[in-house]
Amino acid sequence: MHWGKGGAKLHSIVAVLILAVGIWIAFSFHTGPGRTPAHPEQPSTAEAAPDAAARAEPLTIDLYCNRPEAAPGDTVRVAARITIDPGWHINSNKPLDDYAPATEITLKETGTAHLEKVTYPAGGRVASAAGNETLSVYEGTLWVEAVVRVDKGAPSGETTHDFQVRWQACSGEQCLIPQTALLSVPLAVDPDAESRQKHQSLFDSLDADRSKRQ
Repeated sequence: MHWGKGGAKLHSIVAVLILAVGIWIAFSFHTGPGRTPAHPEQPSTAEAAPDAAARAEPLTIDLYCNRPEAAPGDTVRVAARITIDPGWHINSNKPLDDYAPATEITLKETGTAHLEKVTYPAGGRVASAAGNETLSVYEGTLWVEAVVRVDKGAPSGETTHDFQVRWQACSGEQCLIPQTALLSVPLAVDPDAESRQKHQSLFDSLDADRSKRQ
């Protein structure tokens, strides 16, 4: 068929329109409702990075503090995320066996702050390797929350608070010797400290989870 100049021009316009429609359909298919983008937005680095971390097989500990500074007499919230490798468990804070070391978080005394409260999750029940007793343990990922109060006589300036995490890990075949990890968190003591928050979405999430359980 002979298009002529006018026909050729019309043919070119139709071809461009068909190509544009095809591109639009392909784009809609890949980014439409219900589909995950190829590169989803990542959490804020400042929000996700812990203030201190430690790795001692078979677990990882991440420590978060909700304030960068506090005045004497103020309280600061601390949350520890303990992630236990698959196939392992650690004793809960209230083991059923009197001889089993409990998982515990303490604050090394420095004269600037003290632990006012520590909240541990309830342990799960599992049978011992021998099958002759029931154990209270933690598996997977758990959160331990603490409230630290800055001493009223604490001197102003940059301070470091040393948290000690103690646990004993066991698998179905063996129990390791009890271990202790030291995690140091900086905190500025200032009588004129503002109530600036860190990791607010994290602590809001922990509060929401606690409300659901109550």
